[in-house]
Amino acid sequence: MTRPRVLVVGSFSCDTMVRVEHLPREGETSRARTLARLPGGKGNNQAVAMARLGARVSMVGAVGDDDEGRMILAALQEEDVDVRHVRVTDGSTGIALVMVDDAADNTIIIHGGANDTVTCEQVDEALAEARATGVRYDAVVLQHELDLDVVAHTISRAVEVSDLLVLNAAPAARVAQETLALVDVLVVNEHEARVVAGEDDPKGSPWDPVTAVARLRERVGGLAVITLGSAGGVLAGEQESTWSVPPGVEAVDTTGAGDAFVGALVDGLIRGMAAGDAAQRAAAAAALAVQAHGAQSALPRADALDC
Repeated sequence: MTRPRVLVVGSFSCDTMVRVEHLPREGETSRARTLARLPGGKGNNQAVAMARLGARVSMVGAVGDDDEGRMILAALQEEDVDVRHVRVTDGSTGIALVMVDDAADNTIIIHGGANDTVTCEQVDEALAEARATGVRYDAVVLQHELDLDVVAHTISRAVEVSDLLVLNAAPAARVAQETLALVDVLVVNEHEARVVAGEDDPKGSPWDPVTAVARLRERVGGLAVITLGSAGGVLAGEQESTWSVPPGVEAVDTTGAGDAFVGALVDGLIRGMAAGDAAQRAAAAAALAVQAHGAQSALPRADALDC
C-alpha cells in the first residue's frame, strides 16, 4: 500500500525530564536521580509516532532559534518528518518540565515559547500549498498545545485537504460545538472528557465512561474515544466498544503513552482498520511506550508493534 500522508499541526518542546523517588508534596524538596533534555511536545511526539509506523508526516509549528530548536529539528529530520512548514522564531523553543517517580507517575508543566507564535496565516500557507499541489492528506491531527483559536481555525479549513480530522483535546479545554461537529475523531482522557463535555467534577461523583463517550459521540462528526490509562478505554462510533491494556505491562514512565496511543490509533484508522481493532493496537503501542524512559524516545516502531 502507498504510504499514507498525515499533516500534524502542533507543538514542540524541549522536555527537561527528572526522575525522583516520589513526586514532591507541597513545600517538599526532592533530589533528582537523573536529568535529561529530550525532544518533545504533543504535536512533535504524535508526528514521530506516526512516522515510525510508516506514514509520510508533515508538520506545521514553530521552534526557537536556539539549541533546543535545533535539537528538535535534527531529530525530526532523522525520523523523515517534513519540517518545511516549521518556522524558526527569534524567541525560545517551548519547554516542558517533566517529573517522573518510581511508580511511573508524572507531573508536567509546559511553557509555550515559540508554540505561542503559530498563527492562522501560517496554517493557511501550508493548506494552500497542499491544494495547489494536489496533496490530499489521509489525516490532519491536532492537539491543544497551540493557541486554541489556531486549532479551531485549522479544523475549519483542514476539511479542504483531508477527510479525517483528529483532535486530541489535551491539555483539557472547552471546544465550541461548531468545531466539534467538524472533528472526525476526538481523543480524550477522563479529565479531558469532562472538560470538553462541560461537566462538573466534584470529588467522589460517579462517572460512567460508557455514558460519557456516547454523549461525546453525539457532539462530534465521527468517533469519540476516551482513554482510561491502565483500565483501557472506550469508544463510540457506528458501534460502541471497549479495549484493554495488554497483560503483564510494568510501567516505568507514562509520559508519552497518550501520544503513542493517538499516533497508532490514527495510523490504524487510515490503513482501514475497524475502530475497535485500531484502538486495541493503539493500546499495545502505549503499553510498549510506558516500558521505556522518555516520551519520544519510547515511541515504538512498526516492527515492534506488529511483530
